[in-house]
Amino acid sequence: YILQLISCVPNSTQSSTDEPSSSFQQHGYYYIVYSRWGHTGTTGRTLQRVFDHFDDAAKEFKSMFRRKTGLSWNNQRDHPTVGGKYRIVQQNFSMKQQLQTSTCPCTTNKWQYWVDDGIDDKANGWYDYTVDGSRVVEQLYQEHLLNSGLSKRTVRSGKWKYNVDLERMVQTNVQHPNKTSRRIRRFTEDG
Repeated sequence: YILQLISCVPNSTQSSTDEPSSSFQQHGYYYIVYSRWGHTGTTGRTLQRVFDHFDDAAKEFKSMFRRKTGLSWNNQRDHPTVGGKYRIVQQNFSMKQQLQTSTCPCTTNKWQYWVDDGIDDKANGWYDYTVDGSRVVEQLYQEHLLNSGLSKRTVRSGKWKYNVDLERMVQTNVQHPNKTSRRIRRFTEDG
């Protein structure tokens, strides 16, 4: 679950004939309380509420934070996790933005899995994740670097769901009856 309070400045190139989504956007800042939920690796669902006053947006943000975590925003740093489910996560937004563009580290860093059981007639060796799969796992890896408690994540790839352990570097297919585990690695072409 992602919850953000975003401060926005209207597009200064907007012409007077363009229809803004609300009239206050013509005059200055506006604020969005943004939430997103769903399985890692999927688009999930989002909700955006737009406010013209910061105090109103902050009140909504704090209310949503309390509903999800049971904590007030003022004491959120005193409790790193809530019920083992929610936690405050540091983000590297410039890396996330890169992951969505052609400057993605996945072009030089890619994720691979080890096959040694002949599945799909594959020879023993390392096999590349799909480009999208590498992007998702790279994003999780970058979040793990900033948040040591985020080493175990769930990722959906195609019809399968995997638990990915970024400390042990293992993925486990949690939907297949065999619960197959495979070694994974972050491969850097630069050496």
